[in-house]
Amino acid sequence: MFVGTVVGAVMVTAAINKTHSLLGRRGAGAISFLCMGLGNLFLALYPPWHFVPVVAGLVSYGVAGLDPAASAWVGSLHHAGGFLGLLQGCFGIGATIAPLIANAVVRRGIPYYQYYYIPVSLRSPVINHC
Repeated sequence: MFVGTVVGAVMVTAAINKTHSLLGRRGAGAISFLCMGLGNLFLALYPPWHFVPVVAGLVSYGVAGLDPAASAWVGSLHHAGGFLGLLQGCFGIGATIAPLIANAVVRRGIPYYQYYYIPVSLRSPVINHC
């Protein structure tokens, strides 16, 4: 699974500039959001193990692409410095809490794929709002 996340992050570094120049901030953010959402949905559906690194790469592509898209959007706001700090703080809190939650889920004997119900359920209201 680790290899899939690294490959996804490396792929986004090569593709995000082209995506941003063709589709703009919103397009790059939408594609990243879609990749992250679809990847979490596929992982929640308990795919065969040999698909898990590929899908983890899709999630990683989304996460690594959403960070610069969100930073570019927040950077255009008034008082951007404070908002960028808040945005990066939220990314940091999520990156800290998510492994702790996943570890607690697995330690309790719950199958690993049920952890992905959390991001899928948190993403559903955002999709309905858009």
